[in-house]
Amino acid sequence: MNSLIKYLLIGSLAATSAFANLIQDPSFESGLRPWFAERSMMGVNLYSIGFLKSKEATDGDYVLNVEGWSANDINRILSPELPLKGGTYNASIKARVVGANPATVELGIYNARAGIWAVFAKETLQPDSQWVTLSGTTTLPEGTESGHFAMVVAGDSHHTRLELDEAGLFEGESPGKTTNNVEVFTWPEEHVIAKTEAVTTATITRPGKYTLWVHCSTGAANELEIALRQKKTVLASRILEEQGPTAPPYSVEADWVSISADLKAGPVEVVLRNPSGNAPGRRIDFLLLTNYTDYIPQTEDFRQGFLRFTNHSKDPYCLYLWGFRHYGILSRPGFYPGSTGAPINYKDLWIGPGESTPWVRITEGMPKRSLPVSILATIGNREGGDQEGYPGRFVGTLEFAYGVDHAITKRIPIDQSSPLLLLTVPYDFRDAAGFIITGAPVRGSVPFVGSRLDQATHMPRPLKKD
Repeated sequence: MNSLIKYLLIGSLAATSAFANLIQDPSFESGLRPWFAERSMMGVNLYSIGFLKSKEATDGDYVLNVEGWSANDINRILSPELPLKGGTYNASIKARVVGANPATVELGIYNARAGIWAVFAKETLQPDSQWVTLSGTTTLPEGTESGHFAMVVAGDSHHTRLELDEAGLFEGESPGKTTNNVEVFTWPEEHVIAKTEAVTTATITRPGKYTLWVHCSTGAANELEIALRQKKTVLASRILEEQGPTAPPYSVEADWVSISADLKAGPVEVVLRNPSGNAPGRRIDFLLLTNYTDYIPQTEDFRQGFLRFTNHSKDPYCLYLWGFRHYGILSRPGFYPGSTGAPINYKDLWIGPGESTPWVRITEGMPKRSLPVSILATIGNREGGDQEGYPGRFVGTLEFAYGVDHAITKRIPIDQSSPLLLLTVPYDFRDAAGFIITGAPVRGSVPFVGSRLDQATHMPRPLKKD
């Protein structure tokens, strides 16, 4: 087996008491994907969030970075829907504002269907980079069945961002621990199992229920067994049989399978076993062992590619990204990264001169196996979405980065009269950054802009970063 790449995150998700934190990955250390909605739904809530490595994090190495909210709308950052009930809850979060303007942060439980907005705390934070703890209790009405843990941010986001750490939600009036509660081990290299048994080991620091996720090809001629083993005892196993989902020969189609077990502190063996002794013919490209109970893996979590744009012109921009998958000699619309902020009519969120967008994860939904994708970057500075006839020059820098640490692998300077730029981008920003190439400037207007805003990624105007 290839060497272990491990994100060891101290903590446990074992919910053994009334003081168990209902927030998963509360100090944002998983390195996978934010538990909170990563970006807003266009026209509803406006913001962009992501992990940010910080030496000043209150716990661990990362914070949740919030940018690009609108001063004119309710910017509600939501957790997944949680099972709740009527009664008292207490919550807390640590927050600070970095940049030029104050921001008001409100903490609560939100359920649109039931008309619930139960507030724990609300405070206006000054842009002094000082951590402030928001905390309080609230009572949910009888009959409550579910709700979202929500953070609402308001104010001018120009040259301003909000950092969050140690989110906590607890049943009752007594608070519990808000430090990291996620442990994740990942093996993202490709494995082709051609022998009887392959074993690798991880060290569990906190006991509890863990899930082993395996991403493997869906067609095979022989069986393959996956197992979790501690002290020579198999605690969970599963045999992938040829009768399962199949794909044509040489297909790259793959799916996730999993097993779960209660693990004790100490070494655990992840076992891939070939019962027949013959090569099972399955490709395994990702393995993940975690106690992150709400996490459902996606392959883009293992090859996270980010894009950031800095405006070097004299005009404010609203930048769009359009994605196209390649099928033979044709390009068809197929990849839309999703909205990261405001549509073009939110002028207060345009990227001003000298400003940068957040790091936007654009590999979500891209074809796997390093197939190229064409991305059409367009700009506009007129309300209504009309791109044609832009009077100034498109000047700026596109930066591509890999992983949650945002290691920059490619910079592309832009200085052209056309507002349209075509790029070909591979899925793997780490090992294939040399294949990120630009085409000739594109002339003319872009279809659907203004009428099909849901098919573009809108990058809001936040703080300039070094």
